[in-house]
Amino acid sequence: MKKRMTLPDWAAIVVASIFVSGVILASPSFASAPKKTIPMFYVSLGDSYAVGAEVGPGPIGGYATKVVTDVAPKHRLILRSFACSGATTTSLMNDIGCPGFFHAPFSVIYPMKTQLAAAISFIDEHHGRIGLITITIGGNDLGGTADNVPPIAANIAIISAQLRAAAGRLVPIIGLTYPDADLADWLSGPSGITTAEESVMAFQQVINPDWKAAYASSNVTFVDITAASGAYTPLTQLVNYSTYGEIPYAVAQICILTGMCSVNNLHPTNAGYTLIAKQIARAYLKLAS
Repeated sequence: MKKRMTLPDWAAIVVASIFVSGVILASPSFASAPKKTIPMFYVSLGDSYAVGAEVGPGPIGGYATKVVTDVAPKHRLILRSFACSGATTTSLMNDIGCPGFFHAPFSVIYPMKTQLAAAISFIDEHHGRIGLITITIGGNDLGGTADNVPPIAANIAIISAQLRAAAGRLVPIIGLTYPDADLADWLSGPSGITTAEESVMAFQQVINPDWKAAYASSNVTFVDITAASGAYTPLTQLVNYSTYGEIPYAVAQICILTGMCSVNNLHPTNAGYTLIAKQIARAYLKLAS
């Protein structure tokens, strides 16, 4: 004999159905709740540019600290800098310690290792937590001549290969070049104009193509800071500059982005490091997306 449901029985079923429906409807929003991003380490290597030696006022750390800010909050990076002022591609691989160590909370001391070995040890110890690696090296090797470019490129290829082997194939690694500081020679007269023209050709046709190829051999992304700073703009394109009157745009840019025109210092100003950081951040966000 079938039992007839009473009104309370139906009410219980309806209430249970509503409760179950609520759980089912609520679960997707719970599942799609945003996850907290895990902080990753940003390993910076190189010379005084990577250290953040700066002309004029600005935050310590140069472009590296600015990169951390530029990519936040989408990517949370913790800076660890192994950079050493005066470093060359050779010293980065062979010299123990850093004589001119830069004391900052994000700087790593390595008195018993080379810069490269110390960085690789850190990468090995933090496997799975490396979010970005940048390298600015080679400027101190040049010595004012493009004749040194082939050995510099060879060293860059070795450095890149070792970093890529330690980091693995997925970690973004970015290699940088420099603003063309010799453009400031344009201000010194006819011979300086020739120097400026030759320096642009050297960067555009020899230095940067060779370094880009060296980095590419280990799937390291090359960021052309020479181009980003306007060096390849024809020297016939003039602008009015408050201090020097009508000068080429490329020269005006080097005056703004470095201390070459004001105090004969090739290091960047705050504006220069800001530009470099934005180029790195743009490349990194593409690689990390």
